[in-house]
Amino acid sequence: GAYHRAIVGKWDLGAASPKYVPTARGFDAFTGFYNAMIDYFDWTIESVAMTDIAGTILDAQRNDGPSPKAAGQYTTRFLRDAALGEVAAAKTAGKALFLYAAWNAIHYDVAIPDAHALGQPVYMKAVGLGLPQERALALAALRIVDAANEWIYSRLDRDNTIWIQTSDNGGEPHKGASNYPLRGGKGSGWQGGTQVPCFMWLGANLRGSLKSYEGLVHVTDWVPTLIGGALGAPEALPDDLYGQDLWESLRGNSEKKREDILLLATAGTGDDAGEAMVSLRTDRYKVLIGQAPCAVGTPSSEYAGCDCSADRTTVWVSDLLEDPSESTNLNCGDALPADVRADLADRLAKNWDMHVQPAQRPCYDETRAATFIEAECSYDDVQYYCPWLAA
Repeated sequence: GAYHRAIVGKWDLGAASPKYVPTARGFDAFTGFYNAMIDYFDWTIESVAMTDIAGTILDAQRNDGPSPKAAGQYTTRFLRDAALGEVAAAKTAGKALFLYAAWNAIHYDVAIPDAHALGQPVYMKAVGLGLPQERALALAALRIVDAANEWIYSRLDRDNTIWIQTSDNGGEPHKGASNYPLRGGKGSGWQGGTQVPCFMWLGANLRGSLKSYEGLVHVTDWVPTLIGGALGAPEALPDDLYGQDLWESLRGNSEKKREDILLLATAGTGDDAGEAMVSLRTDRYKVLIGQAPCAVGTPSSEYAGCDCSADRTTVWVSDLLEDPSESTNLNCGDALPADVRADLADRLAKNWDMHVQPAQRPCYDETRAATFIEAECSYDDVQYYCPWLAA
């Protein structure tokens, strides 16, 4: 094809079978790890999904096999070098490049090299300012990621590059992140769990007149925006995508905007098994159903709700323009205009009917998978994570 397609870093989209790994899903090259998170130095799995082998099995991968050179290498530095290698590979092949870099940092538990020229000064300054150690480590690790991005950017054909930088969720406040002034964090239904910073940089041959975009953008919009808009190939896209092509809007050439986003639709797990959590927002209002408002580590007196139940029965409605911290529940008495209430209910029902599918249950036994990996997946007497289903 015209593009060299590479991924470095976190996959976390399933690797039970060889048919699910990146090189079987459209990528030409992969350097990274299959699971959600790994140790920053020894590359062992740190994952709640594979607790039977966490901390003992390496998850260092190169294409469809283990990457023995990774162990002992600081993840950000190793992945940076892999990304630079993919930039060079595309140039050698005379191809354009699609590079997806999903860093291990700053996923917890955060670590930095002892004598890193960039990370250590940031860490020491943060500690000197009185910040908690976890916050200081997160800031330092992120500075190292910034430097890695600078290295990659310096090797690109910048006049013809689209650079998108974003996150998959809000940070964990108790792990060193800050979502201020947004309420909540990763895993919650509040804005602190779902609204993240993002920037899109367009090279000189691609950019339009727009400097900033205030409309709604959902993660699913990137596929139609890049393939349908930037590449001009909408015929390659399925008809039933949730995402929307916002290419011309992001360049300032169109007034098209998203009207709403279905943020959450989950049945809950663990102690909340069977309890639904549903959330939808428009450009101004947001409805959140099933998030316990008084079980988020904040005194209830700081929030104005018509109740303060610790269960997940509350329907919370916020005006995000006037109240971005979601401190006041408008679903109390007659605080919410009837037409807004009706509009939110209608949008929620339509999105649910059109886009929510029955819950998918695990199709494998975790203990059986761990037993197979421990017995069968090794390289030079070192155990690595590997697919354990034949098909």
